[in-house]
Amino acid sequence: MKSVALFTVLALLAGCSATPWKDTGKPGPWCAPNKQSRIYHGTVDYFWALTPEGQGAFDGKWGFKKNYDSIRRELDSYFWDCPFIEQWPVHGSVSAGYLVSIAQHVSPFDLCLVSINPTVIIGSERPNPKRSSFWPVNRSQYHSCYVSSTFICDEIAVGTNVPYHPGAKVFWFSPAVDHDLHEIDLSSGSASFPISKRQQIAVVVEGLELKTSRKRKDDD
Repeated sequence: MKSVALFTVLALLAGCSATPWKDTGKPGPWCAPNKQSRIYHGTVDYFWALTPEGQGAFDGKWGFKKNYDSIRRELDSYFWDCPFIEQWPVHGSVSAGYLVSIAQHVSPFDLCLVSINPTVIIGSERPNPKRSSFWPVNRSQYHSCYVSSTFICDEIAVGTNVPYHPGAKVFWFSPAVDHDLHEIDLSSGSASFPISKRQQIAVVVEGLELKTSRKRKDDD
């Protein structure tokens, strides 16, 4: 039995090939204080697929690649235990295995992945709860890259700026911190919040956008 399983694994590995990651030249989310990652693209050719499958990734602080699938798995594991997502409207469900289905929620916020290592997402309240400011994603003026989660219907934009309208509620959450949704008080036009013992994300209102930066806590 073990030899059959090993043969199957080897056959699967032998039946696919991947191209090297290629730098797209586009900036991604923050990956360290004052440092943005870059967006990379590659393809995987599976023996059972008719065409190669596109893959995306970001480079981290030390150059290691964090692909979109790993972010999706991280978010799926996170949302599985999140109480706040249960308060968002449900729009259908998807199968997650034998007799298991996952409800897909509509986020009332425009969600943006602003940081990796750790993963940090900022959400800005939508002017129209039923319509994403990033739609249609292929012509969005904000971002050209998106990640996803099985628990959310809409794509999650990637970048360091977030669309904003005056008076909108703004929140952040992070799988690396806790399972809560944290409101950002922008009444003074700026705010910051910790993402680790030594680092923080700063947010500044500039017109119809929120500009973010990642800093050490002792930075001015």
